[in-house]
Amino acid sequence: MKDERLIGQIEGYGFRDTIDYILKQEGIVPNYQVEVEDSSAILKLVAMNIGISFTPKQALRNLDKQIVAIPINNEHCYREIGLAYKKSHYFTEVASSFKTFVTDYFQNHIN
Repeated sequence: MKDERLIGQIEGYGFRDTIDYILKQEGIVPNYQVEVEDSSAILKLVAMNIGISFTPKQALRNLDKQIVAIPINNEHCYREIGLAYKKSHYFTEVASSFKTFVTDYFQNHIN
């Protein structure tokens, strides 16, 4: 990896921080050649052969056929997400059911 040209998000973005942390855990100092804000811009630069990138799976939905995606399994590679709402928010019956489903699912399957 030390000789690879890396394309990534600008420093301070959540995913960039996650990648930098994982690389540090592996003793790798990233060689960022280009830093941008947008995941689609990163993939365009990869398609132009400017470098390689670590990219969230969600950004790979409409992957250019020239780009190869390799899944990474690493104990430090995860994302935390949450469901946020205002305490006084009125939930419709459907939204309330969804909130209950999501809460129950993650309490039973993740913890």
